Amino acid sequence: MGEGLEFGSIISRPTVDQPDQHMRERDAETTSDLESLADALAAFRQLNRDLDQWERVHLAFGLAAVVSGCYGIGAVEAALALTPEIERMPKVRLPSDPVYERFDLALFERALNEVWAEPARRFPYFGRIELL
Repeated sequence: MGEGLEFGSIISRPTVDQPDQHMRERDAETTSDLESLADALAAFRQLNRDLDQWERVHLAFGLAAVVSGCYGIGAVEAALALTPEIERMPKVRLPSDPVYERFDLALFERALNEVWAEPARRFPYFGRIELL
């Protein structure tokens, strides 16, 4: 047999109860994104006003990224959502789909609660997502 391995030796593999290092990192990334999105929603709740298109789009992108397992993007989108109007790119073309007009704080908060309940994805998923 090869060096270091003997016949009958057992190779340790993670079990379902013991996540491997990759999944522990993915869990931490998920938590970081969700905390950033929750902080952004709390900040908007204190403003006591409707969200504008910029804010709705970036919050939606952030939640979609987390649901898809594209961790790290959720925190970036949360920060972009919080960008003061004066600091935003003046000629940015945001999606004009009328579905974004239905997105309000209550809907984002419900969606965030649902996403919190989901386990981290081992790898990003680029298929269709249905959240709302």
